[in-house]
Amino acid sequence: MTAAIRYDGSTDGLLCAVARALGSEPAAHLIGPDRTGEARLLPDEVTVEADPIAAGAFLDQVRWRLGPRWVRRVLRLCCAADPARDRLLLGALALAWERGAEVEHWYANPVIRATLRLERKVSLEAHRFQGLLRFRRLADGRLWGPIEPDHDVTPLLAPCFRRRLATDAWLIHDVRRGYGIGGEPGADGCRPWTAAEIEAELARGLDPTEAAYQNLWRTFYQSICIAARRSPALQRRNMPARYWRYLVEEPGGGARVDRRPNSAAPAPDKPLDG
Repeated sequence: MTAAIRYDGSTDGLLCAVARALGSEPAAHLIGPDRTGEARLLPDEVTVEADPIAAGAFLDQVRWRLGPRWVRRVLRLCCAADPARDRLLLGALALAWERGAEVEHWYANPVIRATLRLERKVSLEAHRFQGLLRFRRLADGRLWGPIEPDHDVTPLLAPCFRRRLATDAWLIHDVRRGYGIGGEPGADGCRPWTAAEIEAELARGLDPTEAAYQNLWRTFYQSICIAARRSPALQRRNMPARYWRYLVEEPGGGARVDRRPNSAAPAPDKPLDG
């Protein structure tokens, strides 16, 4: 019998751990990523290996049993940066496994209510960045978009910008987590970028015309502003100040190449959940 399951911290590992927990009798619980050398709290802990094929098969099972909406929900929750994420994901799926997809309407249930609230936070942040992400053109022509999201929404953004920028080479750079996802012109998919690859790309600098285009954008932004209708409070609600750092139109958000990763948040082994 399995009382507790650890995984390697990746999305594939999390999905494999949840699949293992749902299939165990009695139901197991997740206690987070495995850490080498850390003392085990329970004698019957096991560590589940990350397997992309098994993770994909589990998502297919979720789609078959609960429908595509639950697949999207699972993928959004996998991107959440919340200590309760694993517990909520497993708890919500356990309820849905037993009672069916309609448990998503059980708003009085504390697990379902908290799960839907967390999913909404991730979905809202991804939606915001579809409009707030600003790209700079690098010296080799690639479009580089730095962001520092609260949640790991880069895998959710990649399919959107793959369609928008189908004729360009592009890279979304999560500065906080030190990794990125990029695409090439005409490519069917995207690929992850490591911190070292991003560092080498940014070392080439910005395109010589980038500063001029940013000045044009600021001129346009200022010219359409109606001073009498400015509402800083409304602006902060729709565009929180924590996102302003990389907005070209904001003071200090212009032509620069910021290569600072957050060493406290190592780059996760993220699949492209498009």
